[in-house]
Amino acid sequence: MKISSVLFFVMSFLTGYAQSLEKAPEIWPYPKTKEISFSYNRFGEEVNDPYHWMASEQGVSDFWIYEQNDLTNEYFKKVKFKNRIKTQTDFFGSIQTLHLHKRGKYYFRYLLANTGITSASIFYREYLDSEDIELINPRMISKKGWVDFEELFLSKNERFLAFSYSLDGSPLSEIQIMDFRLGKRFDDKIKHFSYPEVVPQESGFAWRGNGFFYTKWGSLEYVSSGAENTELDSALLKNDALAHVYYHRLGTPQTEDSLVFVRKGKPELALSVFGTQDERFVLIIETNLNTDRTTVYINDSESEKKGLRILLKDVKGYFRFLEHIDGRLLMITDAKAEKPWLAYVDPNKPNELIPALKVTTGNAFLKNAYVAGEHIICVYEEDAIQVMTVFETNGSLIKTVWVEGGMSFAKFMGQKGDSELFVKIESKMDVASYGIYNLDDNKFVSKIGTKHSRFKPSDYVFERHMQPSHDGVSVPVITIRHKKHYKEDGTNPTLLNVYGGYGISKRPYFDPSIICLLEAGGVYAEAHVRGGGELGPNWHNEGKGLNKGNTVKDLIAAAEFLIDSGFTNSDYLAISGASHGGFVVGSAMVERPDLFKAVIPLVGVFDFIEDSVQGFEYGFMQDSLGFLNRLNLSAYHNLKVEDYPSTLFITSASDNRVPAGQSYKMVARMQQLTGMNPALLWNLENGHQLVKTWDEYIALRSRILAFMFNEMNFKPKEL
Repeated sequence: MKISSVLFFVMSFLTGYAQSLEKAPEIWPYPKTKEISFSYNRFGEEVNDPYHWMASEQGVSDFWIYEQNDLTNEYFKKVKFKNRIKTQTDFFGSIQTLHLHKRGKYYFRYLLANTGITSASIFYREYLDSEDIELINPRMISKKGWVDFEELFLSKNERFLAFSYSLDGSPLSEIQIMDFRLGKRFDDKIKHFSYPEVVPQESGFAWRGNGFFYTKWGSLEYVSSGAENTELDSALLKNDALAHVYYHRLGTPQTEDSLVFVRKGKPELALSVFGTQDERFVLIIETNLNTDRTTVYINDSESEKKGLRILLKDVKGYFRFLEHIDGRLLMITDAKAEKPWLAYVDPNKPNELIPALKVTTGNAFLKNAYVAGEHIICVYEEDAIQVMTVFETNGSLIKTVWVEGGMSFAKFMGQKGDSELFVKIESKMDVASYGIYNLDDNKFVSKIGTKHSRFKPSDYVFERHMQPSHDGVSVPVITIRHKKHYKEDGTNPTLLNVYGGYGISKRPYFDPSIICLLEAGGVYAEAHVRGGGELGPNWHNEGKGLNKGNTVKDLIAAAEFLIDSGFTNSDYLAISGASHGGFVVGSAMVERPDLFKAVIPLVGVFDFIEDSVQGFEYGFMQDSLGFLNRLNLSAYHNLKVEDYPSTLFITSASDNRVPAGQSYKMVARMQQLTGMNPALLWNLENGHQLVKTWDEYIALRSRILAFMFNEMNFKPKEL
């Protein structure tokens, strides 16, 4: 974003803030919220904040939260079709699927139903047709807290299984270890492991011998945001480093772990760890989050040179290592290129990147890559259609396999030496399915799916559109509609969803409420705005820091496209987003309230002047330009007396990632300033993920639909 643009937005802010000192007429029976005089003065700008005291949810009384929830519950009591929507969503969603994860020769399962919620125990089976055996029960970890299982790490000899999880939605994970053969859990517990939204590497874990390397995160931001801080971590925080790499030996406490790598006084440096399957190579990836430059250190257990050596030095770009093939490290990178590509680097020839493939990919975009058997498996995407491409390790093309639009190759599970590849395919229009690809014959030999007759995916139309944003950059917008129930008159109830942050791509996954929307004649849409990862690391950079305003502008452009193209109109358009997506929809609403009928932010960030807001993604406030940028992004501070769209803010008092006070402040101010339309708060108690059980999941998804339908004065038909 140009400096002049930032200054223009701030002048608009100052005008809007003067108007916000007024109050809207009282129409809804909102609970009374006290105002306490408070102001910031930074870089010569004074900003008043009468609800600053709500930033810490400890300052908000339980009674105030109860009153807000009571008002919201009273609202839904008057929505006559809400139970029908809930029943239909449950009907479409309660289709049993496998949800398998393959590690080594074993198959693991987290989930019992198609919920996207890891509420079940972890089970395993040795063969696909074997019976499940319970391995880890979440009550073994916490008798009261919500346990969200994240990743499994199986050692080379398939004896030890490490598993990571978070408690009650915390951004900081923990690790425990089992002797997989004996089914015995070690007393070892690793805290403050990982923080996946900061760096793109998939893992901060690597087995080596009778222990493992791991990344331990610690930042003063976590203290200010209310995350757990123990005596063990206090010394770590004083080092002023974002991350450390440790080595943990099995059977010992974390306090005895060996510090392997740290950069004291360099909080802008993030670290990740990677290990190859045979445990020969361990890499430490050091990324400067301000400059996006990376240095990679390598340890080779077979080399006479002990310790760490430099593999790549101060290279600008993104790196994700996959495996080694004949001693050369294979990686996905966008270094020295406009889009990601596959490269080798030889430890004996550091800093020299060698193309791994012998073919050109045209306009196709590399989404992911894997090594299995004696093959390299790549997933490319072009015009929203994905293709699985199989290569020999020398880069020669073997085969391509396409999937239909709206579907994706969600996961490939296999490793070097395997004869089969286990492939997971996901879609927003059907439940997940699996395929087994024979790596010797190079063909799919079987498909494992869930047969059902509750809806027909063939009834839905998936389309991808490219819409110019405010600066001419084309933004992908996907739409899904029903062939028969869709109307050409622009009165289709439409839900536009967004995330757009941290370089994370929105992947297709099954959500039964979307089926309910489509069957009612509605349209589901997604805006793959800048800041996300759909078009690669540069797409993230163009929506990060001082460029974060592009993210909001892109969503507005997507909304205008849906209206101008006749999918819907402003009386039938709702927007929703969770976490980072909550910020995007909140800011879009404040900037263009005329575009939307309903806005549903979930666990969003709205006050960007709070120091706890993550600076690496949203920009720092170390100078006036950074402060003005954050001020412009702050939906809370840009509110004024206005007939804003109907809003339903969904948050959680126990959220350790995004403080509930963010939603409390936004709701309080909207209730003071907005006019005819409701500004409601629904406060839950289940951490950042909001729900723990299948029933809670269905209640959440169906309430979102019921709210938007009701505000649109749209009555869904009986199915």
